[in-house]
Amino acid sequence: MIVTCWGSSSIEGWMPRDMTEQLPHFKEMLDRLDNSERARARIDAAIKKGIRPGFVFVRKQVNLLYNAMLHPVIPYASRGMVWYQGEANDKKPDEYAQSLPLWMKRLRQGWGREDFHFLVVMLPGYGADDGRPDAKSWAWFREAQMKALAPPHTSVANTIDLGDVKNIHPPDKAPICERLALLARRDVYGEKIPAAGPRLKSFTVKGNQMLIEFDQGVKTRDGKPPTGFWLADKDGAWKQATATIEGDKVALQAKGIKMPAACRYAFSGKPDLNLANDTGLPAYPFRTDEWPQ
Repeated sequence: MIVTCWGSSSIEGWMPRDMTEQLPHFKEMLDRLDNSERARARIDAAIKKGIRPGFVFVRKQVNLLYNAMLHPVIPYASRGMVWYQGEANDKKPDEYAQSLPLWMKRLRQGWGREDFHFLVVMLPGYGADDGRPDAKSWAWFREAQMKALAPPHTSVANTIDLGDVKNIHPPDKAPICERLALLARRDVYGEKIPAAGPRLKSFTVKGNQMLIEFDQGVKTRDGKPPTGFWLADKDGAWKQATATIEGDKVALQAKGIKMPAACRYAFSGKPDLNLANDTGLPAYPFRTDEWPQ
């Protein structure tokens, strides 16, 4: 196992220069760095002293980490990588949703194998809010991370039930490692094992109810009704929903919602959740609408 990482770094720090042709925002960032004599002088001075963890300025620069910490390991034979990153890019989820798949494609070219597998770690629960699905929170960035599943040979470890309200770096990483191992065993090594929790399959509206169908059976960890569901009418007024499990479906309704137009599940900073599959793996966050943030 090769560990190459630096906390608080952005995805742009791990990008090669040739990606500027695909990502205009990355080109702008690189141009600013290249044209700043002050920034380049600070980097040169840090290199002469010897790079240490405290050099925050260096780790936040674009392209540098790719050159120093990723490109040198590309010749080594590898089946894939764990990508546990996101906090530094959380304010621009749409930009990240574009960057991440292109970056994956570029690294596969570097390694010379189309099946180079990416195990992406979803940002965990964080941030004190009332659970509302329309608040500014990491929910939008987690949605961007889930878009990494569009290309083949990718997995996303769901950590929505983990984390800490106030600590951006939760201390207990063991459950994350266990879920990554399950995904690697299933998606890379081909073992026939349950490795991920339920994901949204489809939804239908019947009167004042919305039926959410998952891709596998669901249950709650505590035997109580599912939590974390919200419904909205066509005007976008969100109400907390009551939920009932019916096989692989969850039936939802909310007081004041006569005809549901949208549902959001676990779509907040650190939602209170209990929905999982038979092995206890949590259901993935989702939304059925395409309304803007």
